[in-house]
Amino acid sequence: MADQSLDYGRANTSINASNANGAGTSFANPKRARKFAFDVVVSGGTYSALLVDLEGSLDDSTYRQIGTMTTVGGAITFVVDKPVLYIRANKISSTTGTGTPV
Repeated sequence: MADQSLDYGRANTSINASNANGAGTSFANPKRARKFAFDVVVSGGTYSALLVDLEGSLDDSTYRQIGTMTTVGGAITFVVDKPVLYIRANKISSTTGTGTPV
């Protein structure tokens, strides 16, 4: 079951302060939004490599990649025409550069 519903027009945090790989908080999408923007913010250190997927689901059980971000310096990625019922971020892999990024 989704952890919470999307707060439309505001930032929704799926993964927060985690060095571990894995899926973050899932959000229900009751308004059936079809367009998403996602951003990865790294603080406290750097990554030399980072892979984060935006995943969507129709049943809140089976999630599939609908977007991906590999930019370690931060960027906004846009995903369009993906009317999923549930959404979450999933940190697939990372390599730490300096410090301890979160």
